[in-house]
Amino acid sequence: MPRRLGNPERRRSPRKNEKGFVTMNTEPQFPQPRVGPMPYAHELLILAESYYLESGAGEIAPDIWYANGVGMLGPTDRTYVNYEDIFRINKMKNGGWKNRGCAIYRNLESAMRDAGMVQKHNMLDHCTIGNCFLRPAYKGQSLRLSQSDVTHASSFLKAWVERQNVRLLICASSFAYYSVVRYLVLPCDVVKVVHPACVWWNRGSGKYGRQKFINTLKTFAKQGGAPDAFVACATPPPSPG
Repeated sequence: MPRRLGNPERRRSPRKNEKGFVTMNTEPQFPQPRVGPMPYAHELLILAESYYLESGAGEIAPDIWYANGVGMLGPTDRTYVNYEDIFRINKMKNGGWKNRGCAIYRNLESAMRDAGMVQKHNMLDHCTIGNCFLRPAYKGQSLRLSQSDVTHASSFLKAWVERQNVRLLICASSFAYYSVVRYLVLPCDVVKVVHPACVWWNRGSGKYGRQKFINTLKTFAKQGGAPDAFVACATPPPSPG
């Protein structure tokens, strides 16, 4: 990591917006990260790239999206830009994932277990997960970036990190990192890894993907980050009687 974690005033995870969206100023509304229900989940932010829409003829133009936000989407498309809905629809009772497109979550969960995090039905409950870009891309394609996308993403991410007292941001998208994240001065540690669904995730001997992600979480735990999330640090249940 580039520097040791500071020691900000610690608090539990803030209450989440039940609708899964955030309002910038007054209107319109845009997707927001999902803060997991576990204690200190707000301290660890895993940042991916974009949400994806499956309907329509292509990307929504930046000027139209930023003027209307999620209000212009139908009920089905809204579930594609809300992590609570994505997890509700795709996370199975046996702990697996329904959709092949959920490889990112499957691979993140596996790495979190190997980093020593407490076993959960959804390991992503231990963290906050979000996307860098507020405008959704189209059918798995990378967003055709505009200056509006960069401006909105930068403003939102900086405000979120400061407001939520994030201690570690893991950017799991090279596109997001080199377009936005590396230019921001943030009050937390920032580590870049490759996208968990790409071929480089399991390569590089700890330089790029899975092993770098695991090593980063282990260091985070040693420095006191999200203590209840790690087996070695979790508070034991009270003794009966």
